Amino acid sequence: MNEQMATAKLKSLYATWINEVKASFPEAFSDVNFSNPYFIGVPHEWFTSKKRVLVVFENGFGRGGNYKDKGIKYDKIGYLMRTNLFDFEQYMKEPVRNEHPYWTRFRNIKEEDVAYTYTAMDKIAVRHDTLSNLKKEDRIKLHSIPIKILAEEINILKPTLVFFFGWHESALKIELPSVYEKLYPNGEGDDSLWLDTCVNIEDNGVDYIFSYSPFAPYWKNKPDNYEKTVYDLFIARLNKKAVIREQKIRPRHFYVRVRNGRNVRMSPLKNARIMFFYFLAALLISTIVPLFFYPLLSIVGAVLFIPCIVMTFKYLLKEYRMDKLLKKINKL
Repeated sequence: MNEQMATAKLKSLYATWINEVKASFPEAFSDVNFSNPYFIGVPHEWFTSKKRVLVVFENGFGRGGNYKDKGIKYDKIGYLMRTNLFDFEQYMKEPVRNEHPYWTRFRNIKEEDVAYTYTAMDKIAVRHDTLSNLKKEDRIKLHSIPIKILAEEINILKPTLVFFFGWHESALKIELPSVYEKLYPNGEGDDSLWLDTCVNIEDNGVDYIFSYSPFAPYWKNKPDNYEKTVYDLFIARLNKKAVIREQKIRPRHFYVRVRNGRNVRMSPLKNARIMFFYFLAALLISTIVPLFFYPLLSIVGAVLFIPCIVMTFKYLLKEYRMDKLLKKINKL
């Protein structure tokens, strides 16, 4: 996968999503009070980076409605992807341009060797300066379509970490049901896992962090060190995933030809053991057995096979050490 392929897949995905939303929630595109969709733009360095972070906002924000005030239509998918990426990159660099708490936190977690992009859980927002959340009934209509847009975005982009800056319970329940069950272990409304803190969840090989929205009213009442707690968890999970991906090495393999012509793949350590017993057997046959019949032949056999056994011992020792190292690494 590369940037061009991912962009093409996302464009196709968003075109399908628009058609399905039109059937379920047509007002999302016809009502001037709703924003244009917030579509992901893929950064140039995304697929070359070993650390990739997809940040998920609750929803978009602002009276402009994601360029709707500029006459841009909802179906200008490529344009919306490019402008969202451009704005994102500028906000990350220029605190003066946008001091919104979302972007302040974004800049706080910015690391040099990490690729970032963002999406919104609700791709449509209300055009308002302070309150941009959809009504719950509208949110359910937006998400109650066959395509699960957030799950599809994650599948295409394959981020190292999915970082939620707030979330909507009703949307999460529809979009990522298995994640929802882990975040709400006792069912709807259960906040025992994440109340006053942030939490890490792993599901189907994907790493998630859930943190309070940095713009919601209840966020203002969080502990003074809340943002530091968020940052510390982010760095810990990001580095742990990077260590696993970089150092979880698969052993090299040899192919051993068998009688029926098939190639059987074996690990180096197993192969070394086979080599050892093969040479040991050969040494016994060529030295011990002829000793009783042809003493001179046994001496020649020993001279020829001893170097082979020494080399096999060295190889066995090397692979044994590598095997132990791999076991330690894979426990990280």
